[in-house]
Amino acid sequence: MFLFDQANFNLKEVLDLIPGNICMLNEEGEIIYVNASWENFYRPGIVPNFPGLIVGSDYLDECARWEVISEEQIKGIWSVINGDRKIYVSVYLCHYLDQEKWFLLKAVSPLDKKGCMVLKFDVTEKKKTEEKYKINEAILKSLINNSPALIYMKDMDGKYTHVNKVFEQVVGAKKEKIIGKKPYEIFPWEMADRFVKNDRKVIGTRKPLIIEEQFCLGDQIKTFHCILFPLRDDGGNLIGIAGISMDITDRKIAEEKLQKYKKELEEALSLNEERLQLFFEASTDGIWDWNLQTNEMLFSPSWLESLGYQPDELEPDFDSWKSLIHPDDRPKIMTALNNHLQGKSEVYQCENRILQKDGTWRWNLDRGRVVKKDEMGRPLRMVGSDTDITRLKKAEFALRASEQNLAQAQEMACLGSWEMDVKQNSLLWSDEVYKIFGVDKNQFKPTFEACLTAVHPDDRWWVNEEKMKGIYENQPYDINHRIVLPDGSQRIVHVKSKTLYDEKGNPERVVGTICDITEKKNAEENLKKSRQQLRDLSNKLQSIREEDKKRISREIHDELGQTLTAIKLDLTWLEKRIDVSEPSVKDKIKSIYSHIENSLGTVRRVSTELRPQVLDVMGFCEALQWQAEKFAENTSIQYKLNIEPERIRLQPELSTDLFRIFQEALTNVSRHSEATHVMIDFIENKSGYELSVRDNGVGISCSRIDHTSSLGLLGIRERALIWKGHVEINGVVGEGTNLTVQIPKDIK
Repeated sequence: MFLFDQANFNLKEVLDLIPGNICMLNEEGEIIYVNASWENFYRPGIVPNFPGLIVGSDYLDECARWEVISEEQIKGIWSVINGDRKIYVSVYLCHYLDQEKWFLLKAVSPLDKKGCMVLKFDVTEKKKTEEKYKINEAILKSLINNSPALIYMKDMDGKYTHVNKVFEQVVGAKKEKIIGKKPYEIFPWEMADRFVKNDRKVIGTRKPLIIEEQFCLGDQIKTFHCILFPLRDDGGNLIGIAGISMDITDRKIAEEKLQKYKKELEEALSLNEERLQLFFEASTDGIWDWNLQTNEMLFSPSWLESLGYQPDELEPDFDSWKSLIHPDDRPKIMTALNNHLQGKSEVYQCENRILQKDGTWRWNLDRGRVVKKDEMGRPLRMVGSDTDITRLKKAEFALRASEQNLAQAQEMACLGSWEMDVKQNSLLWSDEVYKIFGVDKNQFKPTFEACLTAVHPDDRWWVNEEKMKGIYENQPYDINHRIVLPDGSQRIVHVKSKTLYDEKGNPERVVGTICDITEKKNAEENLKKSRQQLRDLSNKLQSIREEDKKRISREIHDELGQTLTAIKLDLTWLEKRIDVSEPSVKDKIKSIYSHIENSLGTVRRVSTELRPQVLDVMGFCEALQWQAEKFAENTSIQYKLNIEPERIRLQPELSTDLFRIFQEALTNVSRHSEATHVMIDFIENKSGYELSVRDNGVGISCSRIDHTSSLGLLGIRERALIWKGHVEINGVVGEGTNLTVQIPKDIK
C-alpha cells in the first residue's frame, strides 16, 4: 500500500499541484490519499447527505451507492486493484452541479502492485473541441465532395491521398482505385508528366501555383483553371500538396465567342455608321434635330426633296415645320409633344398629315425622343424622324372597309371568327361570335373556361376532350355541339379550328370559326324525319304489294287453275260421249287440250312470278336454290350456291325482302354483267345474316353504283334499310361485281 514518508513527501506536494482529481486506494478499495483537487471536488455535502469521498472512505462502495461512476467502471478499477490489468481508462458523461461534464477516468496499478491510483480529469472542453472538429471535418468533407470543382490531395511521394466525386467522374474511376497511386498509373504519360512537373514547382517554391491546363478527356478537349498549393502540418512542415481544378471549357468557349462577337460588332458598327450616313442621304424619312433652347430645327435634305421643297425654301425652325401640319392634326401633335417633354411618355409618336409643295396632303408618322437634358432635368435637345405612311393609311382604310364588309358577311352567314392565345389563355372574338353566344361585347370577357361553361352540360366533357386533342395532339377540330345562351335557350354551333405552333413545336395560337347552324340542323332533322316517313310509307306500300301479289298469286293458282282443270275434265267427259272419228272434230278437241295446257302453264308461271310458292311452303333457303336454278335455266349462266348452315330459319317478312333483293341482283347480272358464272353465298353468323352475289362479268363502274337512274340498286338499299342492314357494292372493270347485303339479328 501507499505510505507517504519523507522520501515520497515531495510526490504528495506534486500531486496537490496537479489540476486533476487524484486519489490512492489500498487493496481493499479504501481511500488512503486524495489530492487537494479531489478533496474539493468530492467534498461532503456537495449534494444533500453526501458524505464525501475522503480518506478512509470505501471508494468503490460509495461510488456504487451514490452512482458516482457506473458498474462497468467499478469493475474496471477492481480489475486494476486485483492485478488483472495495469491500467483502466474510461471517458464518460455525467452531471456535476447541474452541468453536463465529460471526464477521463484512469486507474493505474502501482509499482508494488497493491491498490491503485485513480485519476479523474475534466475533458469537457476537449470533447467539445473534438465534436466541433468532427462537425467541421464533416462539413469540409461535404463541401469537397459536393463542390463542382475537381479536388485532390497528394503526399510527398506524389501519391493521391484524397479525391472528391468530381475527380472520380472526370477520371472515370472510383477513389479506391485512385488512392495510393501516382499520376503515371492513372493518366496518359504526357498528361501525367505535366501534372508531376507542376507538383514539383509547388514543392520547390513552397508557394501556390495558378495555371490553366488543357487536356483530352475521351473525345473532348477540356480546359481547367487549376490552383495547386502546399499542405503543411501544425508545425508548418510540408506534408504534401492539394489541387483545385475548375472546368472552364464553356467559359473559354464563351470568351472566344465574345471576342469574336466583339470584333464582328466593331466591324458591324463601323459598317453601320457608314450605312447610316448613306441612309440619311438616301432615305425619304425625315430626320430632324430640334434645339429646344433656340427653337432651331434641322431637317435632312432628302426629306425636304420628298415633299417637293428645296433646302432654302423652308426656315430651319420648329414653327416652319408646324405650319406644314394639317390644322386638324396640330392639337394632337402639340399634346403628344408636351406629354413627352413633361416626361409623361417615353417616346413621342403621332400620325398626322403634312402639306407638300404641290398642295396635296401626305400622311406622316412623326416619332422622336429627348436626348439631352440640363442638370434640372429640363429637355434641351430632341431628335426624331418623319415617315411617309400614305400607302399604309390607304391600306388601313381599305382594311377597315374590308373588315366592315367581313363583319356584315359574317352577320348574314351567322359565322364568327376567333383567335386564342394558348399561353395567355386569351380569346379574340369577332362581333358575330358575341351575337352567337348572346353576350354583350362590352361586358363579357371571352376565355376558354367561359366558352366551355356556355357549352351544353351533356356536351361539355367531349368538347373539352376534342379541344385538347386539337391543341396538344394536332388532331383535326371540326365538331358540332350545343351551347346554352344566357336566356336559357339552346343553339347548335359548328366549330372548326387550326392550331399554330412555335419553332419548338409548342402550341402558340389557335384560329377558328364558329357558325350558328341551328336552323340548318332543324331543317336537316325535319328532312330526316320526312325521309323516314317516306321510307316507312314506301315500306308499307311494298308490304301491301307483297300481300296483294301473294293473294293474287294464290287466287290465280287456286281459282283459275281449278277452273282450267275443271274445263279439262269436262272436255274429257265430252270426248268420251261424242263421235270423234271425224278428223276435224278430233283436231279441234286436241287444239282445246293444247290451249288448256298452255293456260295452266301460264297460270303457274304468273302465280310463281307474283309469289313463289316454294318461299312460303319450303322456306328461304329452298327458295334461293329454286330461284338460282330458274336463273341458270333461263340465262345459261352457271352458278354455285353456298348456304351455311344448311338450315336457316328467317322471319317471313325478312325472307320476302331478302328474296326480292336476290331476284333483283340476279336480274342485274343477267341484264348488265355479261357474266358466265355467279357465286352465291348465304351465311348466318352470331351477328346476323350475309347474302353475297358475285359474278365474273364486265364489272360495274363507281359512277353507276350511285347513279340516280339505278333504281334496282336503290330498291335493294331501301329493302336492307328496313332491317337496319348494310349494302356494299364493289366492281372491278373486267373482273366482275360483288354485291353483299348484311342484316343484323337484333332487329325488333
